Amino acid sequence: PLDTEPPVISDVADIAVDTDAGVNTASVTLAAEVTDNSGETIFPIFSIEGTVITSPYDFAVGATTVFVDAQDSAGNDAVQQTFVVTVTDTTPPDAPIILTLVATPDSRVDLVGTAEPGSTITITFPDGGTQSVTADADTGAFTVTSDTPQQSGRVTLVATDAAGNNSTLANVDFVGDDTPPTISIGTLSGSANGTYTAAITLSENSTDFGVADLTIGNATATLTGSGTTYIATLTPDADGTITLYVAAGTFTDFAGNSNEASNTVSAVFDGTAPTVSISGAPESLAGNSSFSVTVTFSEPVTGFVAADINATNAAVTGLSGSGASYVATLRATGTGDVQIMIPANVAADAAGNGNLASNALDIADVTVQRTQALIASYMQTRANQLVRNQPSLIPFLSGAGRNTFNFAATRGSGNFDFATGGDYPVWIQANGSWTTDGNSRSKYVFGALGSHRTLNENLLVGAMLQFDHLSEDTGVASVSGTGWMVGPYFVVRSASQPLYFEGRLLYGETSNNISPFGTYEDSFDSTRMLAQLRVAGELSFGATTLNPFLDASYTTDDQNDYVDSLGNTIPEQGIALGQIEIGTDFSTMLPVSSGELELWGGVSAIWSHTSGSGFASTVTPDYEGGRARIELGVNRTMSAGQSFSAATYYDGIGANDFESYGLSLGYEMQF
Repeated sequence: PLDTEPPVISDVADIAVDTDAGVNTASVTLAAEVTDNSGETIFPIFSIEGTVITSPYDFAVGATTVFVDAQDSAGNDAVQQTFVVTVTDTTPPDAPIILTLVATPDSRVDLVGTAEPGSTITITFPDGGTQSVTADADTGAFTVTSDTPQQSGRVTLVATDAAGNNSTLANVDFVGDDTPPTISIGTLSGSANGTYTAAITLSENSTDFGVADLTIGNATATLTGSGTTYIATLTPDADGTITLYVAAGTFTDFAGNSNEASNTVSAVFDGTAPTVSISGAPESLAGNSSFSVTVTFSEPVTGFVAADINATNAAVTGLSGSGASYVATLRATGTGDVQIMIPANVAADAAGNGNLASNALDIADVTVQRTQALIASYMQTRANQLVRNQPSLIPFLSGAGRNTFNFAATRGSGNFDFATGGDYPVWIQANGSWTTDGNSRSKYVFGALGSHRTLNENLLVGAMLQFDHLSEDTGVASVSGTGWMVGPYFVVRSASQPLYFEGRLLYGETSNNISPFGTYEDSFDSTRMLAQLRVAGELSFGATTLNPFLDASYTTDDQNDYVDSLGNTIPEQGIALGQIEIGTDFSTMLPVSSGELELWGGVSAIWSHTSGSGFASTVTPDYEGGRARIELGVNRTMSAGQSFSAATYYDGIGANDFESYGLSLGYEMQF
């Protein structure tokens, strides 16, 4: 017969248990009674949510419904039964087991251990920080590495299971980073823009090193870099010493160790540019002359050379000196005012500061003015000599003797005089003088050649040609020139009075050479004119003869412009000399045992006026206005028309700035 009766499940009941020791589960043995009408043995089938489980079975904490099924061999299923297994966890997990504890190269904690599988391990490090990890659910293994380096101290661990039960503490001592970081600051090095830099090296990385950790004196700073290498850049506040160091305890390393103090570095900042001045130049320069100036810096400098001096109308020929003081030698070109200056940044002080620009030194170039002054003075001298040496024409009508040869010499000066007789229609006269005073030398030679015709006993007319040469040499400057003049003359005698009138009007030119400074020589020409009128009388009083006279002269000398050897244009200029002389000469014969002894002399008042055009108008003549002249001499006539003479004169009576005097001895031979 068929078996249609199902088996019966019995003895099923709910189970409540605690977790097993050391784990977060409970191992539960499952049990149920199955009976069947057939008497066969049938085993219950246990499942959880459709999954068959075996007994014993590890149940997780919580309530789990277990289903129980059974089936006999005829295929009849028992009515399904259920029961609930409730697992609670009230047992603390075992303390974690530390397997290894080491320090990493950067002093972090590196820990390996085991704990209740699935529990949460909380690790507390020496610095007080914590980290949590979960033990492997199967093996309970865990590893942890601290986030930051640690100083030496105790590491503690606690395991917390899922129910929140904490294990007892596990402790282990850790040897970590207990060394304070050190800091080294390199030399402060200055740069061209006035800042200083220094390399800063930390012994280990820092968590908070920054510019605020720097202690700075007389400067502001910026900081760049990271890790252990930094660059501090300092900008000085003022001239003086700047300092840099790092105080102790201003920053920490990753292990929390405060730093030790660094070394202190310093530098002396000099941000003041040296000044420079030029001095010692002459007020004026003439020609291509050399001169020196002193160059003074406010402090010693280097790099200063002759080429650093800017000179206009001059060339630098030498430079001596060092440090802060130099002497520069220059040669002027003579072609304009000289300007000297030293530009900025041609030399540097010890701190590398370039110099400021110097003052501009201006020196007037008086080449043209001194050349013109020399020429003007020369023409004034020549005009005076020309007037002074004009031949007397009255003897041609009066019949007075003119056959003379005179020569006189004194120390440093001398003169000669030669004239033919007045009874010839053609006549010659020559005069000369020279003076030497130290390095100054002057020579003047005058010659005249004339011819006239006597129209009646009271009148003659003629013409004359004059030559003269004047040279002046001061040892540095020299001027010389040769000229000629030509023109008519006349002599008139009053028919009723012992009065004579003579006059002349001459025109000529000169060719001249000038070396104004002794370094070069130029040539220039001039034109000149002379007008002269003389009135003279003759009064006899026994052995004494008086010769009153009035002499008026006017002469001009006009220099043509020219270009000198330096390229300067020397402008034209001219002088005019007017002179009136009134006085009387006298002579008297004194008795002697043999021959004749003549005492002669004269006194005259002279008024002269010199004017000029161009630059010559600014040149003061040797004398101006009125003055008086006296002269006294003696002639001793021997035999055969020979005579010796001695004379002295003084010229300049009443003149403030002019004085001339002399003494001469002479020999005369008439023919």
